[in-house]
Amino acid sequence: MPDTYVITYHIEETAPSAKKILIYTGECYLYRILLRTDAINDPSFNVYDGVDNTGDVIVPNASYEADYKGLSGYTAESPDKCSTGLCVYVTCTGDVEIAVKYRTAISMPWKPM
Repeated sequence: MPDTYVITYHIEETAPSAKKILIYTGECYLYRILLRTDAINDPSFNVYDGVDNTGDVIVPNASYEADYKGLSGYTAESPDKCSTGLCVYVTCTGDVEIAVKYRTAISMPWKPM
C-alpha cells in the first residue's frame, strides 16, 4: 500500500496575515485539508500548484466558519493533481491548525483520472 502523508501546521496570529505553507515540492495529489481554530476567528485559504502563489489555483479563496473540532475544510471529489508542488496560504486572526492530506506521485500505484 502506498504512503499517504498528513502534515499538520499550527499558526498563531494576532493580526490578519497570510502565512505560506509549502507542503511538497514536485508532483503530488491533494486529498483533503482540515482546519481547527480557536472557535472565534474564521480562517480562509488558497491552495496552489507550485511552491508559492504564482502557480495555478487548486482551491480558490475558501473561507470557513471557526470550528475547534477540526471538521471544516476541503475534500477533493477525486485527488487534485499538483504538477510542480503543493502550497497553501492561510489567513486567520487567532489560532488555526491545518492538516493537509496528500500523496506523492512517486508513491502512486495508479494515476487518478
